[in-house]
Amino acid sequence: MGDQLVDFFRNKKQQPTNQEIDWQAKRDSWLHSVDDLYARVQDMLRDSLASKDITVRTFETQVTEDLIGTYAVPGLEIAVGDERVEFRAQGRDCDWCFRSCGHPRRTRHGDTSKG
Repeated sequence: MGDQLVDFFRNKKQQPTNQEIDWQAKRDSWLHSVDDLYARVQDMLRDSLASKDITVRTFETQVTEDLIGTYAVPGLEIAVGDERVEFRAQGRDCDWCFRSCGHPRRTRHGDTSKG
């Protein structure tokens, strides 16, 4: 494992640092990954969806990132009875926020807060 880490650092060091980064392409790739994740979640829940034990709703929120700007991000809500869980993407370089009403959530900087 140590050798792999050393190799990783060496490779990173040898890469040119003045490369132009296509932030829009990174955003688009990340949004595609979010869509794929939500599709997988819904696929795992297909039996519960078919039996109408749960409902799923998608929605859009806005995210603002320094290098990318403001853009629309999909969200996913799963409801059972009067309880719900929301999947909200917080940004390309941030942790996911899996929030259940009133429970702690992980935020961009790793702290927990009510949300």
